[in-house]
Amino acid sequence: YVRSCSRTEQIVRSWCVSFNRTMKHWTPTIPILFCCLPFLTARIDYGIDSGENKCLEMLKDFANESAKFTFCAVSHARPVLICQKCVTSYLSVLTVYDNITKLEMTPGHKCRSELVNLDRLEVFTRGYEYIKDLWLRANCNNCFVKDRSTGNPTTQLTDLVLDILNATNVYEACVEQYHNASVKPDMVVCENCVDSYKKVNSIYDMNKGSVELCVDVIDLMNRTRSKWSHEIGCSVTRRKPQMTMLLIATGVFASPIVFYSLVYSLATKKTHETYLCNGKK
Repeated sequence: YVRSCSRTEQIVRSWCVSFNRTMKHWTPTIPILFCCLPFLTARIDYGIDSGENKCLEMLKDFANESAKFTFCAVSHARPVLICQKCVTSYLSVLTVYDNITKLEMTPGHKCRSELVNLDRLEVFTRGYEYIKDLWLRANCNNCFVKDRSTGNPTTQLTDLVLDILNATNVYEACVEQYHNASVKPDMVVCENCVDSYKKVNSIYDMNKGSVELCVDVIDLMNRTRSKWSHEIGCSVTRRKPQMTMLLIATGVFASPIVFYSLVYSLATKKTHETYLCNGKK
C-alpha cells in the first residue's frame, strides 16, 4: 500500500510539473492552479493496489496526453489555430479518459473510482473537464466532420471550413504577390486582389448566421479584414460610407443653387407671360 501511494504521488506530481512547464507563458487569467495545487497538497485517501499496474499506466497516459494538448493550445493561441492543430491531441485525451472510465481492475471495481478517490477535489475529473471546456468554448467541434458512432469530431474539416481556408489562401497569395509595404493605401493590391477578398467575405457572411463557426475561422476572418483595411489600406467597406457622405455633401451644397435657379426660371417665365398678356390687351 505504501509503495502504491508513493508511485501514485510520483505520477501526479510529474503531471503537475509538466503542466507548470507548459503553461508558464499562458495568460494569467486561465485558471490552471486546479491542475497542480491539488496534486501537490492533496492527501491520498485511497491507494491503488500495486498489482494493478494497468490503471496506473493509464493515469500516466492521461497525464501525458493532457499535457500535450495544453502545450498545443498554448503554442497555437496566436494566431488562433487550436482547433486545427490540436484536434489529434484532444482526441487522444478523450480516448484515454474513455478507456479509464471503462477499465475494470477487478469485476465490478473500475479504475475510475480509484482515480476519483485520489483526493477530495477530483483532480482527475476536473483536469478532463478543463480540456473539454476549452475545446467547447472554442466551438472546435464545428470545424470538423462528426463521427456518428461516438459524436466526437474527426480530423476531417467540414466543407465550409475548407472553402473558407481555400479562398483565404488564394487571397493571401494575391496579396503576397502585389503588396508593397511602403505604400498605403496599396492601390495595386486593392485593384488586383479585391475579387478574392470579396469572395472570402462572401462565403463567411453567407454562413455566419446559420452556422456557429469555430474560433479558428473567426480569428482568421478578423485578421484578414484587419490586414485589408488597416495594413493595406484599401477597405471596400470603409469606402462605401465615404462615398455616401460625399454624395450627401454634394446634394446639400447643390440644393441652394438648384432652388434659386428654379425660382429665377419661374419668375422670368411669369414675367414674360405677363408681358405678352399686356401686349395683347
